[in-house]
Amino acid sequence: MIPFDAVTESGLIQPGSLLNWEYRLRLPPGRSDVATINALKSRFPDVGWRVRDLPRRAAASASGSTG
Repeated sequence: MIPFDAVTESGLIQPGSLLNWEYRLRLPPGRSDVATINALKSRFPDVGWRVRDLPRRAAASASGSTG
């Protein structure tokens, strides 16, 4: 993990650079991850986010895949 200021100061961010951020949400007890994902996709249909549930993320990590 690198502070964003350090990344910008490095000069690595240029046109064509690929930046990736990952966020993990802690949902309230009893709140379905699938329902949360569906609500996000419904509310923000064109934002270009990739939202994954925990089982898919775990399977991707186990296989070495990032997508």
